[in-house]
Amino acid sequence: MKVFDRMPLIQMVVKISVARGRALALVDDTGGSMVAISGCDADTVGDYIEAASSLADTSRSESKRLYMAAFNSPTDISVSGSDLLVDLLTKYIDNWVDGVVARELRVSTAVHSPFVDPCEDSYRSELTTIFSQHTGPFIPSTLTMSTVTAEFKYDEYTIDYLWRNLRQPVLFSSAIPKIVHRFGEKTTFLEFSPHPILSQVSIRL
Repeated sequence: MKVFDRMPLIQMVVKISVARGRALALVDDTGGSMVAISGCDADTVGDYIEAASSLADTSRSESKRLYMAAFNSPTDISVSGSDLLVDLLTKYIDNWVDGVVARELRVSTAVHSPFVDPCEDSYRSELTTIFSQHTGPFIPSTLTMSTVTAEFKYDEYTIDYLWRNLRQPVLFSSAIPKIVHRFGEKTTFLEFSPHPILSQVSIRL
């Protein structure tokens, strides 16, 4: 298909990207932060989250506000949560855990967690308008692996799916091995991103 024929789809994708950014602006600087933890598996990260939460001088409900947000590899996991708890978790690992690195991310929103819930209605509303402006069905024309489901995607992109893409944990470490299984050990990955960080993770996977 020529680029000219794909222009309506490209325009739709750009609109969705803008809508996502606008939605996240609504929860920007609302007390959410993230930390990338390297050197241990998800179960161990869960233990560290529990330990750090128990040290928090906050209410019981507040002490539970740490969430695994991205599974980038079996030993690289990002956690979202309140500024206080993310800082506590980072310091706990730095001070008490050997062989594990915790690096706070330069973000102002704790994505892939309940911290983005306040922007859901606005995001869904804008997506509804965008979808109404374009003709579906919105099914991938090339083989696509989803990090929302960690499965190849053959069905339509929907508003529900796009919200889950923002709200749910990223299943990167589950998705990549399935691509390698499908295309072989010599599969090459190219990352297109303002801040490429997952290429090295793919190599470790």
